[in-house]
Amino acid sequence: MGPLKILHSESSKGWGGQEHRTLKEMIALRNLGHTVEIVCPSDARLGIRSSEEGFAVHHARMRGVGDVRSMLLIKSLLSNGKFDVVNTHSGHDSLVAGAAGRLAGTPLVVRTRDLALPITSLATYTWIPHRVIAVSRYVRQYLISAGVPDGRVETIYDGIVKPEGHLRSTLRTELGIGADAIVAVTVAIMRDKKGHEDLIAAAQPLLNERANLHFVMAGDGPWFEKIKSIVEGLRLEHRIHLLGFRTDVQNVLRGCDLFVLPTHQEALANPLSKPWQ
Repeated sequence: MGPLKILHSESSKGWGGQEHRTLKEMIALRNLGHTVEIVCPSDARLGIRSSEEGFAVHHARMRGVGDVRSMLLIKSLLSNGKFDVVNTHSGHDSLVAGAAGRLAGTPLVVRTRDLALPITSLATYTWIPHRVIAVSRYVRQYLISAGVPDGRVETIYDGIVKPEGHLRSTLRTELGIGADAIVAVTVAIMRDKKGHEDLIAAAQPLLNERANLHFVMAGDGPWFEKIKSIVEGLRLEHRIHLLGFRTDVQNVLRGCDLFVLPTHQEALANPLSKPWQ
């Protein structure tokens, strides 16, 4: 099989494990000699990061099944670009870009499922794509139980990027934390079921007992202001550090002693692989 021309689609505008996996996959496929491009909303973080990495980025709103304009735009993109594969990721783009792929006669339409949440549209796993990628065995088993034929679903685990080497972290200098401090970190988008509130509640008695203990939370999202208000209400800004969105996650991890994963559920706990990289 020769090099393929692959178009990824993503309607999500945020940045979390799903978007991070997609970008890593795009980079890996390009390194193998394939041509990889992406279509997403103009303000999607994945599109911005992809552009920084040198990928061709196309823009479409992809607001749902009724977004005919985006569907026709992507159909034209697929036909004129002679793409071999369209790989969709979220609900809206799986409807819009997936249907566009079918209308354009793209040889392979693939849907990737990155979440452990209940699916909302069975059609985006059965009728539209030729194949479905599950990021873990649990997700594959769930999709099959929900009605997706087992012969259509393959499990492809997340890859681990080779570490850069033993570089010194700048995190403690940035936060004004001494070398003798104990620093615990979590990396996750701030939204429901990620457990940030639980971690703060668990941290409170520990912080009272240990003057040199600090917690670091890397990531932003729809709950960022809510979590920030909780921390400020407890007057713990100097002990619980909210970093927001970071592109230097490895630098953050190298500056910490403990990694904490307080999430309620994960399709594949990608953050757990990061401390080992």
